[in-house]
Amino acid sequence: MKRQGCVFLFFVLIFAFIGVEVTATGLPPESAPLIRQYYKVHNTCANVERFVRFQVKSFWDKDRTITPKLVKLLYADCMVNGCDASILLNGNNTEKASPKNRGLAGFAFIDIVKRVVESRRDGLKSEASWVDLPSPSISWESALAYFTSKGGHMMGRTRCSNVHDRLYNFKNTGKPDPSMESTTLSYLQQQCPKKVRLGQPNPLINLNPENPTHNFTNSYYKRVLANKAVLGVDQQLRYGGDTYELTDQFADSLGDLKGEFAFSMSRMGGLKVLTGTKGQIRRDCRVVNK
Repeated sequence: MKRQGCVFLFFVLIFAFIGVEVTATGLPPESAPLIRQYYKVHNTCANVERFVRFQVKSFWDKDRTITPKLVKLLYADCMVNGCDASILLNGNNTEKASPKNRGLAGFAFIDIVKRVVESRRDGLKSEASWVDLPSPSISWESALAYFTSKGGHMMGRTRCSNVHDRLYNFKNTGKPDPSMESTTLSYLQQQCPKKVRLGQPNPLINLNPENPTHNFTNSYYKRVLANKAVLGVDQQLRYGGDTYELTDQFADSLGDLKGEFAFSMSRMGGLKVLTGTKGQIRRDCRVVNK
């Protein structure tokens, strides 16, 4: 069995839990051509997806939070410098060390799967300065432009600091966001106090309190329609023309959400993919080969 690139593991790990077939169509123009079932076509490791899926299922049975962790890792990698697994590299000034990536998890699981299945190329560098992920408080117009240009979420967690303004000082009014549903506001204020003591950690809260086990559901979009979204940028989906129609569609049909989500992840996964002699296939995802 030939060694598999670290960035390849991202793909199979993500789609192992979505449970849908994905084709490499609709990729952005900047991406290199990708071949579906590459390892089977080239007869290097025909059953690699099955091996990885087994590992994901075994881990997921013990800890279902692995799903949003892996989705976030892929997002943090591809949306910065393309899908080159540079988010996995260790170092004092790497993407992993950027304050905007604080709280990322799932690295140990990647290492475990890497030992099971050892060809996409991996990046040689990782710079904290590359991390330009959008703020949770940006407008829906800016968010739509950003994500349309590259590749969404409906599960996971965020820090209280990302929603503090909505809870206590919306647009510098000294009051909460008036669009937030009252019981949701009360719940979030209990989870995120107005002031924290010196040295007290910045709490983590679920983006979808109705889905604490992080199953792949469409309940998040139903919450958006009911003004129960945690992040301000997500709540604005309800008030945009096209974004409202999509939100309503996903809230009504889990099947539509799965299909579009898989397509979106596949499209994002084609950003600046390294092929040919570019990059390298790392033996250890955390460090560049000597």
